[in-house]
Amino acid sequence: MILRLIRDLSISSDEFRAIWAHHDVAVRRLDRRRILHPEVGTLDLNCEVLLTPEEDSKVLVFFPVEGTDPRERLDLLQVIGGQHLGTAI
Repeated sequence: MILRLIRDLSISSDEFRAIWAHHDVAVRRLDRRRILHPEVGTLDLNCEVLLTPEEDSKVLVFFPVEGTDPRERLDLLQVIGGQHLGTAI
């Protein structure tokens, strides 16, 4: 079914053929990720993919949605930094 759709779009659309040939159709530039941090718990974050012009290297950038709980938890991480919050032995 998918192969037929690709064939039909390739026949009927110059734009689709150009995009499909360049392979940009599979690049996800923005996503949501859930990370479990041992000190502050679950963080739901936006993840943006930054590519070099040659698209041979990428950087993942994580940032909280403004006004959400992950923003407060990340702010807490700035305060506690590398402190060990476990029980002293």
